[in-house]
Amino acid sequence: PSTQWYIFAGRSPAVRRFGEPQVGEPSRSAVRHVGAFARSAALHQPFDLIEIAARDFWRYVAPGSFRPYSPSPSVADYQRKLVEPQWIARSLQLAGRRYSTRGTLVRHGLFARLGDYERVTRIEGPPLAVLLVLALLAPLACPAPLRRGVLLLGGTAVALLVVPVLTHEYDGRFGVPAYGPLAGAAAFGALGLARRVRAR
Repeated sequence: PSTQWYIFAGRSPAVRRFGEPQVGEPSRSAVRHVGAFARSAALHQPFDLIEIAARDFWRYVAPGSFRPYSPSPSVADYQRKLVEPQWIARSLQLAGRRYSTRGTLVRHGLFARLGDYERVTRIEGPPLAVLLVLALLAPLACPAPLRRGVLLLGGTAVALLVVPVLTHEYDGRFGVPAYGPLAGAAAFGALGLARRVRAR
C-alpha cells in the first residue's frame, strides 16, 4: 500500500498500534518501531522501492497517474483543500495546541487569488518533461567550462525531485523548490543544443 495508507488508514498496523498521527504526538518508541519497519522494507525489497520511486517521480509530470497506488495529493489538490471549511477548522485546532489562533482570519478571496497564481505558475505535463530532458542533456550539450555549473544546477534539481519520492512519496508541493534550478539547467541545455545546431 501507499505511504498515505500506512500513515492514515485505520487498518494500517501503525495506526492500529499507535493511533492516528494527527490526533496526538507520536512517542519516541512509536517513531522507532515505524522507522525500523520502513528501513527493513527498503533494505529487503529494494526493487519494489525503486519501482515505487520511479512511479511517484512520473507523477511530477502527470500528477493523476497511479492514483490508486499512491493517492497522495497534487499541488492543485492542496489548493482546493485550503479553502474547505473542515480543513481550515482542523488546521486551526492543531495549530492551537502550540500557537495562539486568536484573531485568525480566513480570507477566501485571498485564497482564490493565491490559487489563481499557483494555477498559472504550476509546472507539470509536457513543459516539465521538456525541462527534464533539456536539463539531462545540458552537460553533454554545453562546452567544458560550463559543465560544472550545469551539473550543479541539474544535480540540485534532480536531487530535489528524487529524494522525496525515494524516502517518502510523491507530493505536489515537493516539486516546487526544484523548478528554479531545473529551469536554469534546462536553459543551458537549450543554449548548448542551439549552438551545436548553429555550428553544423
